[in-house]
Amino acid sequence: MTGGGPGTGAGRPPGEAPAGPGAAEAAAAPLAPGGAAGGTPEGPLRAGRLRRLAGAALLPVFLLLLALYVRDHAEDFARILGRPMPPGPPALLALAVLLAYWANAEAVRAALLAHGAAVPRAECLALTLSTSAANTLLPFKGAVALRAWYLKERHGLALADFLSQSLAVGLAALSAASLAGLVSLLALRGAEPGAALILESYFALALALPAALAASGRLPFRPPGRLGALWRSWGRYRERPGILLRVALWDAAFFLLWALANRQSLAAFGIALGPAETLFYSAGQIHTLIINLTPAGLGVTEAWSVFAGQILGFTPAEALLAQGLARLETFLALAVSGLWGWGYLSRLGKAWGMREGRGKG
Repeated sequence: MTGGGPGTGAGRPPGEAPAGPGAAEAAAAPLAPGGAAGGTPEGPLRAGRLRRLAGAALLPVFLLLLALYVRDHAEDFARILGRPMPPGPPALLALAVLLAYWANAEAVRAALLAHGAAVPRAECLALTLSTSAANTLLPFKGAVALRAWYLKERHGLALADFLSQSLAVGLAALSAASLAGLVSLLALRGAEPGAALILESYFALALALPAALAASGRLPFRPPGRLGALWRSWGRYRERPGILLRVALWDAAFFLLWALANRQSLAAFGIALGPAETLFYSAGQIHTLIINLTPAGLGVTEAWSVFAGQILGFTPAEALLAQGLARLETFLALAVSGLWGWGYLSRLGKAWGMREGRGKG
């Protein structure tokens, strides 16, 4: 399942990602139209372009491999599609997707409070859904820049503050997924002890790094330029740990809803996962979305689904069909809710042009 993901794109997934999403995406985001304090971040711009070009080059390879696999295993897919699909899981999947994006919007809204931007709940939800829809339905994540521009024009949010709130939301989502992955692997340790130890070490490291950054104090030196502005902006979360806790709790809710959606997408094809298995499957999926190499994570997320299926006991065909259903429902949910989001922002008269109230909170 993909989307804008956790964080700025709010979130990519569920699927964004998870806008959909998060910190990696924001760090590579182009400067919002109209500029921002500190000038244009040429380094992140260039890195973002290179990553998108690499993703665009790899995407046809992934699609070709997928097409070849489907062709060579057509009987497996036909047999699975011949099973009757109960109506409950697809309906719960769509509901979980929408609720996950709502939780992501609340995490973003909480993070913005550290920078003095009190975005109304409905406006933040509309911005999350509209930009997540654009990030999911369009080839590249240009809506991240649009989000940065909107928040600057409407709420006076500086680029450094936009990046640090994206970092806070993304790291909280990463921490929730890493903790879930580590706990679930410990519960499933008898399945694949060799691979489990490697994955446990990975999830433990991925959990330790955000925790270290959240607890970090002042640096013994002052970082230069935009890096220094970002570090000073991030310091507001250390000064207001209650806000960071709220972000973490909302991102935990986002992850649990994402996991529920994944469980329902598999249940639609007769695959019943237990709680630990669902957490493991979903934790790895969040990490693949953070890689954010190909548009909407195509290929990378499917590869994880197949890999996890080998550990958890379902076939690659079942994994690919479940992931396909999750993508389809996420696509439809964002297409509808994203239209509402754009309509809501347009009624505010601020989404395109910011004719009035420039910089007001």
